[in-house]
Amino acid sequence: MNRNPKQIILSWLLHHANREASSHYFYQVKDLILQKHARVIGYEIQFIEGKKCWTCKGTGKYMKYDHYTGWYSEPCWHCYNGWYHRPVWVILQKYQFGKYTFLKPIKSTYEKPETNVPVIKGYIDHEPSKYGEFALFILLLLYEKGFMKRWWRESGWRWYRNWYYPCNWAQSAIHIFKRKQNSIPAQRIKRSLLKLRYRLLPAKSQPEPEELPF
Repeated sequence: MNRNPKQIILSWLLHHANREASSHYFYQVKDLILQKHARVIGYEIQFIEGKKCWTCKGTGKYMKYDHYTGWYSEPCWHCYNGWYHRPVWVILQKYQFGKYTFLKPIKSTYEKPETNVPVIKGYIDHEPSKYGEFALFILLLLYEKGFMKRWWRESGWRWYRNWYYPCNWAQSAIHIFKRKQNSIPAQRIKRSLLKLRYRLLPAKSQPEPEELPF
């Protein structure tokens, strides 16, 4: 078993980032890391079911009516032979990196491959990780050129109330720094102070009974 500290840390970061990320920036970094550090251990196939066309009800023929010739059919222009999305088989290359395995799509086909490798039906769902955003940040910082400029430009527009994820701390801090008095916490403090001010205002004195004009 490989005990290289660099690969142990890098594989841990890639594992957690892979459970969180979906951008093309990450997949470029993922491919680079796998090609450099991981080894191919096999292949798997992912099968994505197709979707029938609603316009022609999956027949591939669209029925039209003409007052002179009556009903007639023509090829449906919304689909391919009745398929709005055709069934597709995706060939996945399987990598071993550290104690984790990763899959990378290398080819897709509309014909079922004649092979005995395991078949994954449907899309692959990754359970979100608490450290996913943190791991993604570190990997992009190390491998993506110009990442800090892009990250600073895209950060700070949201205020995160959930402090469970470590990366939310930095995003919320940048939000306050960029928006200052217009940040969400500053606006909340203003509203609270206004409410407190109105509560502390003295109530209007009521006139005594003898002072009434009747």
